[in-house]
This record gives sequence, structure tokens and C-alpha cells, in this order.
Amino acid sequence: ASALTLGTGGSAGREGPIAQIGAGFGSWVATVLKLSARDRRIMLAAGVGAGIGAIFRAPLAGALFAAEIMYSNADFESDVIVPAAMSSIIAYSVYCMSLPAELRFMPLFGDGLHHTVDSHFELIPYTILSVILSLAAMFYVKTFYGTNRIFKAIPIKPMFKPAIGAFLTGVVG
Repeated sequence: ASALTLGTGGSAGREGPIAQIGAGFGSWVATVLKLSARDRRIMLAAGVGAGIGAIFRAPLAGALFAAEIMYSNADFESDVIVPAAMSSIIAYSVYCMSLPAELRFMPLFGDGLHHTVDSHFELIPYTILSVILSLAAMFYVKTFYGTNRIFKAIPIKPMFKPAIGAFLTGVVG
């Protein structure tokens, strides 16, 4: 129904259908890979982020939208943000490659950017970047949860723990 409404010029928005398509694709990939329920939610968020980021040409917004939809409370999980951001950036890049050269990577306001992509091989650096960012994200998540475990194990009053964190931040910086 959404495709019919949009295809005939109806007034429905693009975010609903593309979020459903992206979530469906993420769910299908999770089924094929036989992932756990938690990992399926991450794949759903990655699919939603990819769809929204590509269609609206706003990869960061796609990632944040996906995390917001999957987790309605104020706490975003880093396990969801990073895959959603990566899939959104890659989907945005692939989508822009499918556009005519004069429309690729155009800014929202004005036409001061004239970027041309001559070959699909230019996506290789994005692939390398995604691997590097995946490793960095895994390191960040491990560090985050490791620090959390360390602070839970410290046998002092909870009101002093933020002071210790502030002190350690001051020592590093």
C-alpha cells in the first residue's frame, strides 16, 4: 500500500516504507545467519539505518533514527549505534553512486560541491574504513563494558565513583 501511495504521487512520507524495507532486509539477513534475538534487533536497526540514511541522504540521521526506534527510552546502546551508522554510511554511498553524476553528494543548500565518482572501485576505501571502524567500535564497546565492570567491583561508596572517573579523565587529558 505504501509503494502504491508513493508511486501514484500520494502524500505519504518516504520514511515508513523504507524503514520497513530496511528492517525486513535486516531480519532476513539475521534469519539466514541464524543470529540470536539480540543480534536480530541489531540487524533490524542496521537495516532501518541503511534505508533512512540512503533515501534521505543523511547517514548520521539514519543511524540515530534507527537507534531511537529500536530503543524508545533515552539510553541508546553502542551495540546498535555503530552497526546502524556503518550500514547507513555504506548505503548512502552506494545510493549516491546510483544517482546521475551531477546529483551525487550534493549539499542540501546551494550547489557549491562538484564531486564526481569515476569508478565503482572508489567504494573500496569505504569498505576498508568500515573494517577499521568495526574494529574501533569493538574496542570501544569492550572498553566501555570493562570499565563498567571495574567500577562495579570497586568496594567504595557509589557517590565517590564519579570523582574517581573525573580524576582518571584529568590524568589522561
